[in-house]
Amino acid sequence: MTGVPLSDDEIAQLQVLKTEIVDSENALQTGGFSEAQTVRQKQILDGSNAFLQSVIRAKHVDRTSLDGFTHAMAPLMLQNADEAGCYQIQTTHAQMMKWKTILSNDEWTHLIAVNKSVHQARYRHAATQYFEWLFQGKAPRWAYPGESARFFTGSPWRRIRAVETN
Repeated sequence: MTGVPLSDDEIAQLQVLKTEIVDSENALQTGGFSEAQTVRQKQILDGSNAFLQSVIRAKHVDRTSLDGFTHAMAPLMLQNADEAGCYQIQTTHAQMMKWKTILSNDEWTHLIAVNKSVHQARYRHAATQYFEWLFQGKAPRWAYPGESARFFTGSPWRRIRAVETN
């Protein structure tokens, strides 16, 4: 909540978080990031650290500072998300192409992808889009794009179920 004084316990938790930010900065060089990614992560960590410093000093969060922080971090975080999505597709594709080389053509044409997720992976989900492209699936008129007989979705907490195509 903004404008409400923070308790001593909350301030102590923020101090711990500041320590974790320093630890994260120290680990950046061994994280496998490109130079541009390292710069961006450092900007995120520096901005987060500065925001925490101001909150700890003021012993409360004010709306203006919070809005400024979120607006400054949003493009950096969105760039991270964009790159993570690209990496997900690239590594999935590399693995699928390895499997394609060891499967017969008949096995490949009958392959079914299972996308385990905590929610129903719909057409905006990266894996749904990728497998729709890879398998050139034809979805029924009532289905979301990307849902076909060769693509299953499910949850680790529920039985996996096929998406109907009729």
